[in-house]
Formats: sequence, structure tokens, C-alpha cells
Amino acid sequence: MWKNNYWHYVYELIDSENKVIYVGETVNPGTRFREHIRKKSGKFYGRTDIKMCIIPEMFITKKHAYWKQIELQKKYNLIPDNEKQFLANIRKSFSDKSKKLSNLKEQALRNINNL
Repeated sequence: MWKNNYWHYVYELIDSENKVIYVGETVNPGTRFREHIRKKSGKFYGRTDIKMCIIPEMFITKKHAYWKQIELQKKYNLIPDNEKQFLANIRKSFSDKSKKLSNLKEQALRNINNL
């Protein structure tokens, strides 16, 4: 039998000018909000001007919440998480190719010097 122990929530972080600055997904909104403002490596560390607004929908699966998150990120002209991952993969791919080209260049120079 299928069992779900957690509802998934989509939330917005809103600044003092009532502008949506972030959209996320979580199973524990209170804990996630504290992580946003207390985690030193976080984008919103130490900020006291933001509030969390939970979207009035609950999702049974992370996947459904994720697609709502993407929809809202696009609505607010934020870079959607799926595009962030895509861009990160492209950057990594270019970085890897750049390293390979650099290694090939060094190898070619060694070969030329050995002639």
C-alpha cells in the first residue's frame, strides 16, 4: 500500500519591497526558512528583511511540487532550478573540454620539442 509521510510545500521568499526573490520546495517550511537565513553559505544569510509565503497548495510528491516551483520561478523571472542545473552542466562540460584541450596542447608542444 502506498504511504506518504510528508506533504511537499512550495514557498516564496519575499523581500521588504514585496518582491519575490526566491521560490523553493520543502517538506518542512519552518526549518527551511531558518536554514535560508542562518546558514552562512546561504544566499540570504543574516537577512532580516525577508519573509516566507507558503503557496496554498500541498503536493503529495516532490516531483509535483518541483514543477510548481519551476512554474513560479518563471513567473517571477527567476532562473528556474532545471535551467540552473542545465547551465551548471554546460559550464562543467566547457571546463572539462578546456582542460582536455590544454592537455592536448601541452602534449603537442612536448612532441614538437622532442623532434
